[in-house]
Amino acid sequence: MRIYTAVAAGDVPAVLNVLADHLDWTEAAGFPYYSGTWHCPMDVVEKLLVPIGRDWDDFAASPHEFIDLGDRVLTLGTYSGVCKATGKAMAAPFAHIWRVAGDRITVKNLCECRSRCPAISTANQPNLRMRVALRTSL
Repeated sequence: MRIYTAVAAGDVPAVLNVLADHLDWTEAAGFPYYSGTWHCPMDVVEKLLVPIGRDWDDFAASPHEFIDLGDRVLTLGTYSGVCKATGKAMAAPFAHIWRVAGDRITVKNLCECRSRCPAISTANQPNLRMRVALRTSL
């Protein structure tokens, strides 16, 4: 999916180009940048991409597998980066569920990982645990 390439490159126009004008983008509760469901592309930029750029060097969300779920796509991959505040590198698994209409993303959900997420530990939140939180309402 083009979204991963655009995010890795920090290419905001390319990110906006793949997002529907109205969408439902939800990071997992407990994820450092969670703040509910966002409904416009600029929310994704301002509430996710800007903070990631502020907090991480060499941040990437690298997809390893795409699984067709009919009207949805499940992406399994790895987050990686270096925390600017601590200088510590991290790698953490992710699972994203996407819904696409035409060539634009309309729904994105981050599914939480079962184990402690190094990204959160690196960000000095050691007691925060990640749980599986697949939404059935997709």
